[in-house]
Amino acid sequence: MFQTRISGRRKYIFVLQACLMLLLSWPCVGYCIEDDKVSIQSGTSKERALLSFTAKENAWLRKHQTINIIDDFAWPPYIYQDDSGKLAGIAAGYIDLFTSKLGIKFKAQFGRNWEQAIEEFKAGKSDVLPALVRTPEREAFISFTNPYISFPVVVATRNDSPFIDSLEDLTGKRVGVVKGYL
Repeated sequence: MFQTRISGRRKYIFVLQACLMLLLSWPCVGYCIEDDKVSIQSGTSKERALLSFTAKENAWLRKHQTINIIDDFAWPPYIYQDDSGKLAGIAAGYIDLFTSKLGIKFKAQFGRNWEQAIEEFKAGKSDVLPALVRTPEREAFISFTNPYISFPVVVATRNDSPFIDSLEDLTGKRVGVVKGYL
């Protein structure tokens, strides 16, 4: 369900995220830019679906042909920087699809740790966080789409360690996590 209380910069980020979600849902997608709207057409002639932007949203898209994305890009296989320095992973594949279907470029801002990425996003220096877990704290400054991928979170231990069945089993234990991820 789409949020109804979105304004300013967040509205357009939400629109871009919503477009990405629609593109991912349809295997054959084409697009058309007219004076007053951008349309995305999908599927066979019998299965046409249409997404239209308002004139204001279309103007924003024309003005922002390059969208800055930020992350720590250290979360394979979801999103990471490969050995050749390029964006890679599942989210990168979606970004490539979005780029090819709408003609909008995404520029990855490499070289940040996770906390720096979040701060730069908050400061408006970046437009999209491509792979992010929804938390109540983040909802205060980020408009989230529905997840485009879902996976279970697990606790990994050595083979010679006791089995971990719940968070309570970790009481009194040392646990390593990336600061700021959740």
